[in-house]
Amino acid sequence: NLESIQRKYNFNGKYFHLPNQIWAHKNHLVVLQAVNRLKRSGVDVQVLCTGNTKDYRVTGAEYIDQLREFIEANDLQHNIRILGLIDYGDVLFLMRNAVAVINPSRFEGWSSSVEEAKSMGIPVVLSNIGVHIEQDPANAHYFYPNDFLGLAEILRAVWNKSDTQSQIKFEKAAA
Repeated sequence: NLESIQRKYNFNGKYFHLPNQIWAHKNHLVVLQAVNRLKRSGVDVQVLCTGNTKDYRVTGAEYIDQLREFIEANDLQHNIRILGLIDYGDVLFLMRNAVAVINPSRFEGWSSSVEEAKSMGIPVVLSNIGVHIEQDPANAHYFYPNDFLGLAEILRAVWNKSDTQSQIKFEKAAA
């Protein structure tokens, strides 16, 4: 259940899920920049990142270290949770219960995370690369891969809409 998953991964409340390998071309930095922008404007969102943290193609400082430095420098520890590799069942649970799934890739083969979110009816926030557009999820929001300001506005709108949807579910359950 959600409470046990929250305890297991040390988070609380609603969240976006970014289920990509944490590799440079997967473009996590644009999400961190967007979340930082939102936080500075008073919108406190949470993103859970799952996937392999070792990018064998990067030489020198590891990509994950760069992301962690950005998180630390901008006090985003409560907004961005890097969970790393976790059980696939937990990945699917996180995806199913997320406000939306994010895939900010600069380039991609056919994205299984997009297909999984589509099959669950979960909203997706995607970079507007060709393969994402071709996958054509019903509830998709697109942004340019380097446009953290545009992404921030999409995340804000999806986050706020999830508040409204949660209130409607609560009112129906109480009736």
